[in-house]
Amino acid sequence: GGVSEVVQAASALPALVEEWQSLVLSGGHQRFHGQLGRCLSDLGPMPSASDAGASVELAFWVGALINPLPGLGVAPEIRPALLRCSNDLNSVGIPR
Repeated sequence: GGVSEVVQAASALPALVEEWQSLVLSGGHQRFHGQLGRCLSDLGPMPSASDAGASVELAFWVGALINPLPGLGVAPEIRPALLRCSNDLNSVGIPR
């Protein structure tokens, strides 16, 4: 996939992250109070999808959020798949 394809695919991730966070909080899926906030604090600001490199960084950021340690147990483990990706478009597609 070309750079514009990667950036376009990654641009959907922030809205999906917002929806996912809402579902985690409303569903009571945190293992301890404040777990999601702590994960977000540890990760720092969400990267933008301004170019292909930043888009891949965003994909890894999302992977770390939805598969934190200790785990939330609400999403399949995607970190190994992210690490095995052979191109940027595949990396961005995994968290989607």
